[in-house]
Amino acid sequence: MRTHPDKGRRVVRSKSRKVEILRDVALFGLCTRKELNDIAGLVDELSVKQGDALTTEGTPGRECFVVVSGEAEATVRGKRIATIGAGECVGEMALLDTAPRTATVTALTDMELLVLEPRSFGDLLDRHPSVAKRLLATLARRLREASDSPAYTHWAYAARDAVA
Repeated sequence: MRTHPDKGRRVVRSKSRKVEILRDVALFGLCTRKELNDIAGLVDELSVKQGDALTTEGTPGRECFVVVSGEAEATVRGKRIATIGAGECVGEMALLDTAPRTATVTALTDMELLVLEPRSFGDLLDRHPSVAKRLLATLARRLREASDSPAYTHWAYAARDAVA
């Protein structure tokens, strides 16, 4: 078991409990039980304190966080765009590339998280190519939903202004 180099302390959950948690996360909701079992074997557990930053806008993405418990706030250029709670993911784009983070995410409460790193995720995709299709379908749906939200519109304008 590893501890996250920058944050918190370890929590220990059974693999079957991790599968239950992952099954209820939209990003992994279309995965089979076997795929979820494999993902559960790849995630680390992490506990963070209120006020800890999970991601920092502009820094390279290195991992994806699944919120098990607690709440966090996402901000872009200092403006709150979303509140993230149990069953939601933060930083899932880091599973695909290490581009700079688009938002800062800060714990509003103490939090319990599952952490998935890109290298482990890549190994999973090599073993289960079907996971890529399921995740792409989920990401496409989330992008469509997000593009209709005021938070996305704010983020899109903020991102455009940042590069202009």
